[in-house]
Amino acid sequence: MPTRPTIDIFQLESFRVTFFKTTPSEPSPDLFASLLGVPPISSQTVNMPIKTILSDGVVENVRFTVEDSIHAINLVFYGIDQVNPLDGAQLPAISFQRSLEVLGHLWTKVHAKPGLLNTPRMAIAPVYFIPVDDKVSGYEVVSKFIPFAVNGQTSSDFLFQINNPALKDLPNGKKYTLNTLVQLSVAIISSFAVGLSGPGIPAFLPKEVYRARFQFDVNNAPASVLEAAEADVIYRDSVANIGRILVEGISL
Repeated sequence: MPTRPTIDIFQLESFRVTFFKTTPSEPSPDLFASLLGVPPISSQTVNMPIKTILSDGVVENVRFTVEDSIHAINLVFYGIDQVNPLDGAQLPAISFQRSLEVLGHLWTKVHAKPGLLNTPRMAIAPVYFIPVDDKVSGYEVVSKFIPFAVNGQTSSDFLFQINNPALKDLPNGKKYTLNTLVQLSVAIISSFAVGLSGPGIPAFLPKEVYRARFQFDVNNAPASVLEAAEADVIYRDSVANIGRILVEGISL
């Protein structure tokens, strides 16, 4: 078995926490807006036909965005290219452990606000990555977490995806199904410098960054509206499943 990178090597790309609605208006996105200290959705000016994006709020010095759609409310934060809202300075990348600290702080705030857990279904959906030098080395990393090796010399746009549903216990004696969907791939991020071209001005070449990417979507099967204790178990089981895969890899 090849030696896997340790969990502290992973960096956070993005993190989404989804609360599915019981009706198009419940739970109210205004509750989540107040949770993050931003104005109510009715006062926002950025609107789209299906989704409304509220202004960013700050939790633990990390910026969150609230997205409201017909079916769900998403809380999203990013682990790269973060800027300190107080002084505009670039913040360091968010490690796996740091991402759990931020998520845990958010979860504590959710628990403390009545009405936020009026949901039949939740999803914990982070995207982690390991920086790599090129596509070949990216597939070498991916191969250490799946049951077979991927040849980076011959493979193109390889994506490994698996969903692992498992029956879990709730504190009241009931059972629930936890779906753990994970995708492993190599991402190529291209960026371009913006500038003027002309005599005496050097050409700007695109910059490519490679990442071995691990994308999760852990959610419970639809059920009746969750009690706070039930939601807490689902949250903890979801986080534990994510950490286990990043340590142990995937077996079929």
